[in-house]
Amino acid sequence: RVGVFSDSHVVNNTAKLAKALDTYQTIDPNMKMGMTGDIIYQNEDINADPSAKNLPERYDTFLNLYKEKGFSIDNSVYAMGNHEFVQNATSAEKYDAINAESKALFTQKTGLAPNHVKTWNGYTFIAASPDSYSNNMSAQSESWVLEQIRAAEAASADKPIFYFQHQPLYNTVYGSTSVNPNSEGFLTELAKHPRVIVLTAHCHYAAHDPRSIWQGG
Repeated sequence: RVGVFSDSHVVNNTAKLAKALDTYQTIDPNMKMGMTGDIIYQNEDINADPSAKNLPERYDTFLNLYKEKGFSIDNSVYAMGNHEFVQNATSAEKYDAINAESKALFTQKTGLAPNHVKTWNGYTFIAASPDSYSNNMSAQSESWVLEQIRAAEAASADKPIFYFQHQPLYNTVYGSTSVNPNSEGFLTELAKHPRVIVLTAHCHYAAHDPRSIWQGG
């Protein structure tokens, strides 16, 4: 089993996340986990304060709880979301350094690269992260994702492939029509791989709404 969660926005408020993790443990204490971003909340805002910085303690709070509840990053995939970056540090060149720090802190604290892939019981799980608070996926990340998909297809003729990113693919699920984080070329190519199951987050709409699963076929 693989549980999926996102948008817990951990600062020091962990009660709801603790309840969710307890539920997952009740279902299966050996469950793998997939996280689609905004697990923590880097809530310093660079527009309000040019000296805003990444806060390592956000990860400490989350990871301590995660371990306490019996989960391990070794058995997880975790795609960064916009709130793993300093607030409003967009993809503008002037924010390159602080966004690089955000990604480096993610790796330092989790042991995971922003883009990573894991195989569990022959099934492939791919996680890719945006380059900034803007949620835009870089051409390099998109190319890497497609390479991992092709490799997974070559490894198995019939198994589904699971892909995690934070912001939904444009015009697919409830709330996904305001911003397109991916290039048209990526979306066109991804559509050629029907075994890929894309798991996203960000919109904060009800997961049990039928429109939270793509209705297009």
